[in-house]
Order: sequence, then structure tokens, then C-alpha cells
Amino acid sequence: MEKFCPRHGPYDAALPECPYCAREAGRIPAQAGGEAPERGYPAAPPTEGVGGPFAAAAEPEDHTLLDAPPPHAPPDLQGIFWVKRGPARGQIFRLQHGTIVGRSQGTVLLRDLKVSNPHAKVVIEDGRFVLWDFASSNGTFVNGERIRQARPLQENDEIRMGDTVMVLKILT
Repeated sequence: MEKFCPRHGPYDAALPECPYCAREAGRIPAQAGGEAPERGYPAAPPTEGVGGPFAAAAEPEDHTLLDAPPPHAPPDLQGIFWVKRGPARGQIFRLQHGTIVGRSQGTVLLRDLKVSNPHAKVVIEDGRFVLWDFASSNGTFVNGERIRQARPLQENDEIRMGDTVMVLKILT
């Protein structure tokens, strides 16, 4: 395991502080030619490391604590996309706030060549699922209508992306 010094980079977590900073502050004696470095401490700091030649000018780490309340969490709405038609027919995908649908990137992966990467996103707003299209090449359709902005979804809506048709089921 390693600790991290903002000026010199990673160092052994068994040490109480960055060995290079300790040496610069005189808490560890510098090694005379040929002497072995103190146990666990390297002989010299790296010439190029975190921050490169500007490492000495690095600002100190900010330790400001914020008393702000945690961000608003979406409600406990649960739902699924049930694949009615397409390459993934019969599969069920669990939905949650921030679900990304795509061909090879996202939380819902559709092995459909007409699905973009990423294709769409599902969020929870005002206690309901809302679908966003990511300007996908082949579009996103809800009940046969192409969406071009956020679209609130209802139980049994049919969502088509590429050749895949999914049905929204809301779980209670």
C-alpha cells in the first residue's frame, strides 16, 4: 500500500511521512557518498515525478470540510426494461437513476448493430422514469414516436432503439 505526497508522489505507507519531505526538513540525515540510506528511506528524491519540474510550486492539498447536506437522492422507484423484440428478446434489465443504454458501453447493453454507443439514458425525476436520447444515429422511439428531448415514461410504454423493442414495467 502507498501514501501520496503532492510534491514527490507515492511513497511506502509504512513510513510516517514522505521521506523526501522529511529529508528536506532535516528530519532524516542526508547520506554521505557510499552510505546506505536509513532503513526504508530511498537515497534521493526522484528527479521527475508528480508535477515534473514544477513539483516544488505545487499548491498544498485542500482540506476544506463542507457542511452542506448530501445531494438529493432520487426516490426508490424500481423498474425494468423487458425486451419484447430484437437480438436480446426475453432479457430483463433493471432500471435505476442514471442507467445508460448502449451497444458496448453502459449498464444496459444491447447487442444490436443499430444501437449507438452510448444511445440513451434513463433518470428518475419527480417520481417517474424519464428517457433521454443521446442524439443517437438511429434514434430512440417511445410508442412509435421519435423523441428529441427528455420524455417521461409510463408503465407499458414501448421503447425502440435500433431493432430492439423494450417494454417498461414499473415494480411496486
